[in-house]
Amino acid sequence: MLLEVKNLTAYRDSIPIVRSVSFHVNEGESVAILGANGAGKTTLIESIIGIISEKTGEVRFKGKDITRLNSEEIVKRGISLVPQGREIFSTLSVKDNLLLGAYTRFGRESMASIKETLEEVYGLFPILKEREKQLAGTLSGGEQQMLAIGRALMAKPTLLLLDEPSLGLAPQIRAKIFSSLEELHKKGITLLLVEQNTFYALRITERAYVMETGRLVMEGKSEEIAKDPEVIRAYLGREYREKWER
Repeated sequence: MLLEVKNLTAYRDSIPIVRSVSFHVNEGESVAILGANGAGKTTLIESIIGIISEKTGEVRFKGKDITRLNSEEIVKRGISLVPQGREIFSTLSVKDNLLLGAYTRFGRESMASIKETLEEVYGLFPILKEREKQLAGTLSGGEQQMLAIGRALMAKPTLLLLDEPSLGLAPQIRAKIFSSLEELHKKGITLLLVEQNTFYALRITERAYVMETGRLVMEGKSEEIAKDPEVIRAYLGREYREKWER
C-alpha cells in the first residue's frame, strides 16, 4: 500500500472540513476522488501534502507516518502536488518554473539528472520546450496547466496528486491533459486525482471515491461507480451515461 489515510479530520480556521476520512492508494494505481464543489476534496489533498497542519488522524506513505511532516519533507519522500489554480510563478520563465519544481533535488542529485527529468517533461509537453524562455504568465490557460504538471514532475514523484487539473479548460485542451495523465500512469507514476469532471476522471482511473460534505460516501471500481444510478443523477447525467456506454 503506497498511501494510507486513517480517520483523517482536517480543519480550516478550526472548522472541520474533512471528517474521519479513511482510504488508500496502492502503488501503480490511478484513483479518483469525486465530489461537488465544497465537498472537502482540496482540503483533503492539502492535508496529505502537508499544506494544512491542523488535523487529526494518520497519513502513511510507503509504510511511514508523514502526518506531521511539512510539505518540503513530504515532497522529498516522493509526493508532488499539482494545485488547483496552477499557482505558477507568472514573472518567471517556463524553464525557471520547471527548475523550481526540482528544488528538493538540488544538492542531493546531479544537474545532469535534473536536466534529464526536464527533457522528459519537454517530451510530454513539447509546447513547453518551444516556450521555455517565455514568461509563464503569458501562456494560455492550457499551457499553464501543462506547466503546473511539469513542475510537479520535476520532483520525480512516486505519487502525483492533482487538484482539479481540468478546471477552466476548453474541451480540446482538457482532453490533452487527461491523455497526458494516462501516459504518466503507463510510465509507472501513481495518480490520485481530485476532479469535478466526473466523466473524464472515471475514464482514466481504476478506482474512485465519492466525497460529500467532508466524508467519503462511496468507493469502488471506476467503471462500476460510473454506472451507479445515484452517481449518474448527481454528477454525470443521461448524456454522459450514453457516452460511457459507446
